Amino acid sequence: MIKHLSFDVWLTLLKSNPDFKKAKAAMLFQKYNPKKLTEFEIAKMMRKIDVQCTRLTEIQGLHFDSFQMIAFLLLEMGYEELTPIDHSTLSSISDEFQTLFLENPPSLYDENTLRALDILSDIVPVLTIGSNTGFILGETIREILRKEKIYFFFMDEYFSDEITWAKPNFDFFGYIATRSRFVIKDILHVGDNPIADGFGPTQIGMQSMIINSNDNTIMDVVAFVKEVYK
Repeated sequence: MIKHLSFDVWLTLLKSNPDFKKAKAAMLFQKYNPKKLTEFEIAKMMRKIDVQCTRLTEIQGLHFDSFQMIAFLLLEMGYEELTPIDHSTLSSISDEFQTLFLENPPSLYDENTLRALDILSDIVPVLTIGSNTGFILGETIREILRKEKIYFFFMDEYFSDEITWAKPNFDFFGYIATRSRFVIKDILHVGDNPIADGFGPTQIGMQSMIINSNDNTIMDVVAFVKEVYK
């Protein structure tokens, strides 16, 4: 039986806005660019840091917070060769990233997302969010979930920047399980990443369903749940 549905956010419920990536690169180009890199070069470095931190998280299950990722990026840009990196700089860039994110918001990954969550919330007692974060904080993501009118479907949200562990860490899913009123085997985690969202939950005894990176969509989650509840 499935009594608790846990959802990843990125590439599961939401997809990023390409204009956000451009806005971040433009801001760094203008304000934090002593080596006169191009916006294209900065965008490539941001992507490199994002991919590296994601991969290290998959391997170690440790969360890289916004400040750490920004520090890695500034080092990659050669910023500290001319200007020291301090807490104030990291805080300012993080704040600007949150603002640019809200000005260039992501969109629902699938046009059926709202409909699917509406159906699922009528069948399954509990829906929650379980997602890793990076440059963008969990609290900022909540603002988008509210804007897209899907926030109210979820009883709680568990973001890696708020609980310190990250998927696929055993402790990340253990944190969700200990706060659920249902047994682990009755929790189904849904996400796009076979490691973070597949291996992660199943190692603790949860069920898992991968969507969007394969032929499954969120409507396949609906079909699966309906079949279970027949």
